[in-house]
Amino acid sequence: MSPEASTYMTPVPLVAVAAMFLAAPASAQDAGRAVYPEAARSDVVDVLHGERVPDPYRWMEQMTSEETRAWVDAQERWLDTFVSPVEERGAIAARVVELRSFASRSNPVQRGARSFFNETAAGALHPVLYVQEGEQPPRALLDFAGACEDPSWRSAGITVSPEGRYVAFGVNPGAGEWNRERVIEVETGRVLDDEVRGIGGGGASWRRDEAGFYYTRYPERIEGASLTQEMGRPAVWYHVVGTDQEADVRVYAEEREGWLVSHRVSHDGRWLILSRRHGSSFSGLHDEIAAFDLLTDAPVASLHIPAARFSYEGNEGAVFWLQTTNAAPRRRLVAVDMSLAPGQRELVEIVPQAEESLTGVSVLKERFALSYSRHARSVVRIVDREGRFERELEPTASGSIGWLPDAPERSVCTTSVGGLADPGSIYRVDVSSGETSLAWRPKLSHDPDDFELRQVFYRSLDGTRIPMFVAGKKEALAARSARPLFLYGYGAYGWAASPWYQAHLVAWMELGGLYALPGIRGGGEYGEEWHAASVGVTRQTGIDDYLAAAEFLIEAGYTSSAGLIANGSSASGVVAAAAAMQRPELFGAALVELPKLDMLRYPLFTGGKFLLPEYGSPEEPEAFAALAAYSPYHNVVEGACYPPMLVLVGEEDATSPPLHGYKFVAELQARACPDHPHALEVVRGAGHNYGTSAEQIGETWGDVWSFLMRVMDLEPGRFGS
Repeated sequence: MSPEASTYMTPVPLVAVAAMFLAAPASAQDAGRAVYPEAARSDVVDVLHGERVPDPYRWMEQMTSEETRAWVDAQERWLDTFVSPVEERGAIAARVVELRSFASRSNPVQRGARSFFNETAAGALHPVLYVQEGEQPPRALLDFAGACEDPSWRSAGITVSPEGRYVAFGVNPGAGEWNRERVIEVETGRVLDDEVRGIGGGGASWRRDEAGFYYTRYPERIEGASLTQEMGRPAVWYHVVGTDQEADVRVYAEEREGWLVSHRVSHDGRWLILSRRHGSSFSGLHDEIAAFDLLTDAPVASLHIPAARFSYEGNEGAVFWLQTTNAAPRRRLVAVDMSLAPGQRELVEIVPQAEESLTGVSVLKERFALSYSRHARSVVRIVDREGRFERELEPTASGSIGWLPDAPERSVCTTSVGGLADPGSIYRVDVSSGETSLAWRPKLSHDPDDFELRQVFYRSLDGTRIPMFVAGKKEALAARSARPLFLYGYGAYGWAASPWYQAHLVAWMELGGLYALPGIRGGGEYGEEWHAASVGVTRQTGIDDYLAAAEFLIEAGYTSSAGLIANGSSASGVVAAAAAMQRPELFGAALVELPKLDMLRYPLFTGGKFLLPEYGSPEEPEAFAALAAYSPYHNVVEGACYPPMLVLVGEEDATSPPLHGYKFVAELQARACPDHPHALEVVRGAGHNYGTSAEQIGETWGDVWSFLMRVMDLEPGRFGS
């Protein structure tokens, strides 16, 4: 389907919206009993810890086999037929495209007298890198459309050298592929011959002399096996500008399975910091901090304290400033003299643990900017280098000021501020005075002020108080009548979930729908204790928090069980699926995006072993019991009437291989009651995302909303050109 660019959604009259939201879910007579494409069931059975574990769709792990491809193609045809009666499908897709079609700009990076930023024109696939010198007009330095050999390739960030002589820029050739790093000379605009491959994230860390940069490299992936092959162990390499990658020098090789390493050169150029952690995490904290003195090339013994985690933030000579959980589950800022022998080092407190959770530290001229999560809302406090409080930055009209970039030589910097209905504006911040001013704002096809974001609190199963955001059009929230509501919860890796701009959710709210984001445990809303409460064998705690959010929203009158949509993506996909299966009466439907759903075999594919500290190992009896208890693929009950589910996967997703969605949907279709449709949406050519172009993303969400409208019997009103 290819909606015309000139086709838009007209505003839905409030009367029509109300009718839409008071509609009942589709009955078996409305949708008919589903007849699905056939999938052969095998008799594969594993025996784990003395228990038989059937895996009837093990063959779907061969995602490129003729049998799997044929089944996926049939699922695609089935879904297309199912949603085709929804007349608004194309118009919704076009509106999502329009809501994504605005010029966007990255937060500028200041190096010397030069400022660098990416800007993506409305409707463009790739950004353009600009450089601005002083008050002169910006100069286009690189069009990523030309740097990418294929339109499906994507930019993968930039790293500017310390004095702005070079920019290392990354491109990603496609799903399942490692990034490639190239170098452009700023003065001439010439792209050099350098090409560094195998980069798994993190980009480049430039030496102070701008002679070269460090990067993290992974073993080459086997062609055709990128979605199943394990990632392997990372290593840190050094590349000299103007040389071939074969001449690069390996600085550090991680030998421990499941460990990751990141790199950073200190602002003064003296230290190469290697931060090592066991497993993936979005918290920014690491288990070990090591340093190499680049003046002497001598390694410094690593800093490791059991049961504590660290993040290097900056230094003054050999004194390192670290964010840590040591004696502070909500984190504190400390200093440590790394020139001392390991047994003589002491953590000297600069800023003690606060009531809020510390989420980030920025080093500025004579000051630190500390980012905190206050009930999942970000606030920024400015302190001097001794930790004395100076001020708290006032929130802008769009929301709270977020993380500020490091600027050790400046007291003025810029930051991007956005929210659920605002894709982000650039603000100039003077930390010495606390003054903020708007520097740049995108032109949008909607008014963010038409939407309201409110915060409520509710009690979970064990009585714990949980924060939750509820959002919608102002009139929809004011009406306080039961409406369809999208319930999204993350609860993983210590990430404090705050609302971010998503075009499809703006389209949903324009129709009068609501959105809720509870800060369930497993996230970092209240520090490491909040995270640890739903990790490994305690993962069910986060699911309980999610279910309690559903009950609260129904009891408070925001929605009804018939209008409540269980939603999760990536790490939270398993939460939404498990919740809908454990309490099917609470939900009218479920949308499970880019998930891992076979929790007994997840460590076997791509980066699965890096997730073991978060989910637990099926090889350990206690963790196996916990995983088996909630793993969606293993808990489909014969004849059970789960709410209609749509599982969305990226065909080339190396983060959450689509095999998880394939196996789960096949099991649902084979065993669950046929009155409630269960479907698979495969985004062709996509990785851990919703499409490779704005049009494909729009079409994806046109399918999603159409499926939900059909199974929940929603009437969105009239659409027109």
